[in-house]
Amino acid sequence: MIEQSEELFYQLRGLGMCGTVLHIGAHPDDEEIGMLSYLTRKFGVRVVYWSATRGEGGQNKAGPYTGDGLGIFRTWESEEARKEDGGECLFGPFVDFGFSKHGQEGFDRWGRTALVRELVRAIRMSQPHIVISRWTGTHIDGHGHHETVGQVTEEAFYAAADPTQFRELEAQGLYSWRPLKLYLSEMKIGHIMPGTVHLFGAYQEELERPGVVRINCGEYDPVSGKTYQERAWLAYNKHRSQAMGWLPEPGDFYYYFSLLKSLIPVPEKEETFFEGFDPTITGLATLCEGAKDDTKAAIAEQLTLAKSSLQVALENFRSSDPLDTVMPLLDAHIALKTTQQLISNNPTLDDDTKGSVLYYLEQKVTALEGVTINCLGLQLEALGPHPRTTPGAALTLDMRLWNHRHIPLNKIAFDLQVPEGWDYEARDAVQSHSSNSNRQTFDVQVAKDAELSCPYWLSKPRVNPNVFEWPEGEPSGRPMEPAPVIAHCEVIYKGHHLHMQQAFSCREAFPGGFRELAVKVVAPISLTPNTNLELLACSSSEQVQRLHIHVENNRYETTKGELSIVVPPHWRVVPERLPVQFETCGESQNVAFDVHIPGGTSPGDYTVEVHLDSEGRTYRTFAEPVRMAAPGLTEHSASKCVEETFILTTADIKFSILDIRFVSGLRYAYLEGVTQKITDVLEAFGIRCEKLTDRELATVELSVYDAIIVGQNGYLVREAIKKYGQRLLDYTFNGGTLIVEFQGYAYQNQENAPYPFTFTKPRDRVVNENAEVTLLNPEHFLFQYPNQITSEDFERWVTDRGLYFFGEWDSRYTPLMSCADPGESQKEGGLLLAHYGKGTFLYNAYSFFRQLPAGVPGALRLFANILALPDARIRERMKVLQSVDIFESLSETELRAVARQVSERWAEQDEIICHKGDQGDSLYIVYAGAIDIVNEEGRVVYCAGPGECIGELAVLCDIPRTAMMKAHRQTQLLELKRESVNALLDLYPKMAREFIQVLVHRLYVSGDDK
Repeated sequence: MIEQSEELFYQLRGLGMCGTVLHIGAHPDDEEIGMLSYLTRKFGVRVVYWSATRGEGGQNKAGPYTGDGLGIFRTWESEEARKEDGGECLFGPFVDFGFSKHGQEGFDRWGRTALVRELVRAIRMSQPHIVISRWTGTHIDGHGHHETVGQVTEEAFYAAADPTQFRELEAQGLYSWRPLKLYLSEMKIGHIMPGTVHLFGAYQEELERPGVVRINCGEYDPVSGKTYQERAWLAYNKHRSQAMGWLPEPGDFYYYFSLLKSLIPVPEKEETFFEGFDPTITGLATLCEGAKDDTKAAIAEQLTLAKSSLQVALENFRSSDPLDTVMPLLDAHIALKTTQQLISNNPTLDDDTKGSVLYYLEQKVTALEGVTINCLGLQLEALGPHPRTTPGAALTLDMRLWNHRHIPLNKIAFDLQVPEGWDYEARDAVQSHSSNSNRQTFDVQVAKDAELSCPYWLSKPRVNPNVFEWPEGEPSGRPMEPAPVIAHCEVIYKGHHLHMQQAFSCREAFPGGFRELAVKVVAPISLTPNTNLELLACSSSEQVQRLHIHVENNRYETTKGELSIVVPPHWRVVPERLPVQFETCGESQNVAFDVHIPGGTSPGDYTVEVHLDSEGRTYRTFAEPVRMAAPGLTEHSASKCVEETFILTTADIKFSILDIRFVSGLRYAYLEGVTQKITDVLEAFGIRCEKLTDRELATVELSVYDAIIVGQNGYLVREAIKKYGQRLLDYTFNGGTLIVEFQGYAYQNQENAPYPFTFTKPRDRVVNENAEVTLLNPEHFLFQYPNQITSEDFERWVTDRGLYFFGEWDSRYTPLMSCADPGESQKEGGLLLAHYGKGTFLYNAYSFFRQLPAGVPGALRLFANILALPDARIRERMKVLQSVDIFESLSETELRAVARQVSERWAEQDEIICHKGDQGDSLYIVYAGAIDIVNEEGRVVYCAGPGECIGELAVLCDIPRTAMMKAHRQTQLLELKRESVNALLDLYPKMAREFIQVLVHRLYVSGDDK
């Protein structure tokens, strides 16, 4: 955590610098974190990190949020990181659509021109002299998003300086800006593990050459008492959702950057980024070359005065008493304001140059005033009674200026900035008895049609699903939108006008800490449905689905409202309308509506609308809260969060009627890995999965379950699953079905799969959700029961096809499907089935964890077939058994009993199953392949093919084998042990008679045991 005096010193040192740096990446954790800390803390340079996305397509290893919620969470993490390393963050409007292999995919989804425009926006907003690209724009970047951004950085570098390009940005106050140099990071290890991009830091002799700048972030910072890299790691560890956790350690840590383009002469071998230009505030004079000579000289004079004054202020600074810095800061303030006037009044400067320089100076003046106010010991406080308000509500807001040093002020004026349609009135100002604070209270009336709070990039529906809709101008590109109510305070100190502003917030304590939450506008009554998606199977009879909606009062007074549900034609809802009334804020209730769906409703998606009428306004939104827990806490609760916002979605509930069948009567256990919603989706169809704890996994009788599902990365994130992996394999060998969702690379070395396999790193995924899927054997029972799977079932998938495909595998695995990204060879390792003993093992790399919660019909149908594997496997064995003469007359019950006792065995070509004279205790049925019966002379006397039974006498009589059995080629056998046959004959006497009759007949015909 940075001490306030440290931060004040860093800010003071930065006032005299103007060599801004813009660092460009694709994701919130792509930044060269050491470079940010080094430049901001050592030189006082302003460094802005721009990320094309907010990382909403990644995984979350620190909380429940995914998608847009994760994007918000990662934005907060980025802001926390920048507070630590001293930088700033900006964002593009582009949706992180998940891992991508090719840069072209980014252009296809985002649009090349749109990407260039947003980079130009970032350049014109931050006005850098130096642009540093994290990515090369080539395949070594390790991610398609990286490639996409890297390929257009240079184009944007030049376009930002061209006033004829993207004129719409000028209308938003963003004028052309000419960066001087473009660098490229040389730390190219993103292809090893995208995201973990700052690991090496070693001195690299091959990079010690002209055109490459080396910085050592292991230098010691005497202000903080740490190296710049140590501070950088503290910042990088703020990316908690991405499981970043690096140990800050002292020592050299090098970064290298190649100079790609320079618009100014530079030495052959640069020692810093700033060679070839003046990176201090006097360097701004070069931007005014078009001014008259006398004006140009006056501008240079004022900037020189400002620079010298700021240098004096820095020399005078003492953390124990910074008051001596104030007067030179005020001198610099006068010089910069004078410079603004000179530029504004100069007729020879073109509007574009004038606009860009004034924009730069305004930000510098604002920063200077902020430092001056801090050195004076002034603090503006803006507090409201509650963190939430509602349309039409009355607020009492308090503003207080704390004058900790009792500085004599000539004027103190408070004011508010509120949205259009709001109203406010100031009460009389009050000065404290000790004269160390002045206070003003405002009565605020929120507009009845006030907009509800929502992150600005999520406030409008997307036209392009891969690009967020932004407002024209501010706050586009900013991390978050400004608070709805802003406090303003102007003071006059020794004739100098200084301005402060502060967002209104609610400050309150909770066990373990305190928080200041910015005020948000929410609906008077919050509506939270149990689900936004109802999944139902087709039915010829009327179905009744109960909708559960949580209703909560957000007003601090009596609130009335009426809920109504609008259903599709011919549907009914009971009740149609439901009044609600609350007396206190936070009071809530759960309400229910029964939606009647007519029998015979066709498969498809149907919309059910939820309406809330309250205080003369109809609300059609659901508000999904997104919260960040206080440091040290893991629960992102409303009472203990330190950040809170709401995702607003249209209050519709989608009813998806599916042509889908599940096998009933099966019992499932679920071993949860990374949190996902698969089991919640299955419960909608009456399929219950018992979630086993670590203790239950170790102790319960697993054989009671027809199938056990190991969730995504379960073997990696739960030590107990890995520890008891052999117990799961034993369960499978003895007749169970083990379904393993995709696992990370460490799974390869755990020996928790029945047969060997390897991953192919890192190209083990298919990221194109529309990639054609081929069923390698369409007649396989997995694609036939209980739903017939066709190519149509792979339409409407979202995000990707799958990840962590097996690369190579033992021949005893059967690949069932294949797909591939464009330009790549087919990947068959995404869905593999293996018979293991009496049971079945299935590895699935297809992304059901995304598809099922999204209600993708085909994915649900295929997963239903996977869940049916225990029954489908038995049915398949029954089908084979029924073709064998000794079993063909058995009843279905008897066949099922036999099928449950059958185990499976693989034999490689020429593998000997038994020798003549061996004591036999099993009969075999050829499932696939062939078995040669070989006599004493080594001659093949018979070749048994699929569906034939061999060695059956051994299960009835304790006699040796009468011939050798040898695999003719790779062969799959069904094996039935003598003890299993005896148990079945005892249980089913009729089976014994049929069995004996067939064998006697066979002996009569053939005279021997094949």
